[in-house]
Amino acid sequence: MKWTGKDANAEANFNSQATASTQAAPVEEKKETAKPAEKVAAPVKKAAPAKKEPSKVQKWKTWEVSNYGAETVHFKAEEVQTGMTFNFFNCEKTKIIIEGKCKNIMF
Repeated sequence: MKWTGKDANAEANFNSQATASTQAAPVEEKKETAKPAEKVAAPVKKAAPAKKEPSKVQKWKTWEVSNYGAETVHFKAEEVQTGMTFNFFNCEKTKIIIEGKCKNIMF
């Protein structure tokens, strides 16, 4: 920056202000105060999933079977047709017996 003013002392005044602004101001040291210990929350435990009732429902040519445990699900020949589909959801250790022929089985 160049000074273009008329005052003879302007340049000296400008230089003194410029050097004053570049000098670091004294930094005050902050004293740390003892903070109370923060309470740590216990970890959140996941709840057990809700037990759902077993269901065996026929929708058109589709059987939907869900939520069976260590049981046997038996489809007799009267309930099974050649073009049927069987869908099994959330069945664990379940024995499945289908008498006859079907189109598709999905586990």
